[in-house]
This record gives sequence, structure tokens and C-alpha cells, in this order.
Amino acid sequence: MPLAKNKINISVSIDKDVKELLEEYSHELDLSVSKFARNLIYSALDDFKILRVTGAIALSKTFGDILEKIPVYSKRLDENITSDLERSVVISVVIDAEVKKQLDKYAKEIGLPLNIFARNLIYVALQDFKLLKKVGLVKIAIAFKAFIQSFIKISDEMNTDKK
Repeated sequence: MPLAKNKINISVSIDKDVKELLEEYSHELDLSVSKFARNLIYSALDDFKILRVTGAIALSKTFGDILEKIPVYSKRLDENITSDLERSVVISVVIDAEVKKQLDKYAKEIGLPLNIFARNLIYVALQDFKLLKKVGLVKIAIAFKAFIQSFIKISDEMNTDKK
């Protein structure tokens, strides 16, 4: 099925273990992996915009440059990059064209390729999701969604019976 005009398909390389988590959580939420990843990107992008406005992104870029010069930290970065490449898989995520423009702008601003920036957004939001899951908010959201769907179904049936 072709994409709508306002949708764009992006490819994101992620760790195999992260893909397995995405699959597990998206199954629980009754979403495709692509939709769940899109939701994570959108959520983390909102957080990124707040951090950007407050100046935290510029500050982290400054400290990132300093940390890269420290041998122990630099070595750890190299090891993580290598291990990520060995265990990476590509997922396809459909996003709004307007969001793609924002992602391109911010990725360029901080000096990252789009797919790495999108990957980082997924990773950050996934950590938030794990926390929400631990405290039980995901179960509440799933139950609430089921309640709303049941309400709509019953409401539709009642309206059909009246006609």
C-alpha cells in the first residue's frame, strides 16, 4: 500500500536487543513495531525540543567535546560503536513529512546523521517507556484503551438498534 502524501518512510539502525524489546512492547500495546517506534520518536522529539530551548543541548554538545578527549571515555565510545554495528538491524518507521523536516533540521544542528538521531530518540523514549511500565502506567493505559473501545462498540450497537 503506498504511503499518504504527508508520510515519509525512514530507516533506522538499532541494536537487535532493542528491536526485540520494541517487538515485545508493541505486541502488548497492539501496535506495529513501526507505529510504536514512531510514537517513541515523537515523544523524545518533544523532550529534545524542550532541552534545545533551555540550552541543554548546546551545553551537552560542549561537554561532549570535552568528554571525547578523555581517553577512558573515548575508548568506551569506540567499543560501544563497534558492538552496536555488529548487532544492529534496520527497522522502517513511517513518520509525518513535517516531523521528518524537524528531524533533519535538528540532526544537522547537532551533527548527527538522521538515522542515528532517530535511533537515539527511540532509545531515550524507550527508557521512559520502561519506567512507565515498571510503575504500572502502561497497564492502566492499556486497560483504559480497552474500556474506551468497548464503550465505542456498545455505543455504536445502541445507535444501530435505534435506527
